[in-house]
Amino acid sequence: MRGVEFTLPIVIGTAAFGLGKKATETETHRWTLYVRPGDGADMSDVVSKIAFHLHPTFHNPDRDAPPPYEMTETGWGEFELTADVHFVDAAGEPPVELAHRLRLYHDNDPGNVNPKRPVVAESYEEIVFSEPRVEFWRLLCSRTRRPPNPPLSVAAYVLDHSAEAELRRIAAARARVAQVKAAALKQLAALGATVDELAGVPSFAAVAGDESGGGG
Repeated sequence: MRGVEFTLPIVIGTAAFGLGKKATETETHRWTLYVRPGDGADMSDVVSKIAFHLHPTFHNPDRDAPPPYEMTETGWGEFELTADVHFVDAAGEPPVELAHRLRLYHDNDPGNVNPKRPVVAESYEEIVFSEPRVEFWRLLCSRTRRPPNPPLSVAAYVLDHSAEAELRRIAAARARVAQVKAAALKQLAALGATVDELAGVPSFAAVAGDESGGGG
């Protein structure tokens, strides 16, 4: 199909629960690794299977996961893992590897382990099929009223990757920067900084522009 593209939004993530008083030296957390569709709709007509690859110290580190594409383990350390996304035969495409780092602790408070609230880490990806096969494209075009993907065991904790959620995160970041700047200006004023010196403190827009590197 010349000039045609199909994009599959997909998320790889982990949700890690601290074991609390049940923790041992080698088992401090129970965690679930999963791959889920970014739009929440069933993707079994595109994805044939997900193959997870854990650290080689795990028993049976290479595992195939049927829908809802998840597996649960226990352990004590963070590490890099991967998932191979295999597609249906009609796609005629090789597997795509997704990489992810298991997170067990919060960045800002590594000592805070709540056994009822997991540490969730996710990576949002978009797999693009450029000029797909005619057979595969016809299959995709027939996808009407797609059912939701089978629910994950940790569905209550997954993150929102919608445009609206991203705007909320940006707004929250702007508010935090504004608070930090206001506090800094107050401290400078208390130290006797001049009006001209205070005017030289960069705005959020200037700082954001410097950090973006032109990438948008």
